[in-house]
Amino acid sequence: MRIPNLLAVSPWLALWALGATLGLAATPEAIVPPGGLVRWPGEGIESCGRDGVSWEPMAHACWYPVDLLESASAVAIWRQVGGERQSARVQLADYPYPVQHITLQDDSKVNLSEADGARAAGESERIGALWASSGPRRFTLPL
Repeated sequence: MRIPNLLAVSPWLALWALGATLGLAATPEAIVPPGGLVRWPGEGIESCGRDGVSWEPMAHACWYPVDLLESASAVAIWRQVGGERQSARVQLADYPYPVQHITLQDDSKVNLSEADGARAAGESERIGALWASSGPRRFTLPL
């Protein structure tokens, strides 16, 4: 099946693309850099999804953010249109950003004391609960 208008957007264009209507030729596969965004537009989209999670389309399109630290070489995405599930794969480009190294004079922030380790674990647990939460969208497009 041909996937219409799959579009990979670089992180720098992502904010612009949220409010824009971009028309590109149909392509069965998009290539996106880490930190990028994939837009899959169409009429009559009922739901969008990835990794067992589904959500509503926005502005007649499914939007798929790609994590900066994505470890896979490709991401499987889908959308539901007219009761039919359509699938596509998004290839991840190489990490396009330069690597920078730093040397720390004080390694106490790397090798944590027992007390700092316990504090960090508690903070991670509280923050993890925020990432796991979901709810209704609180914005509309265009932004």
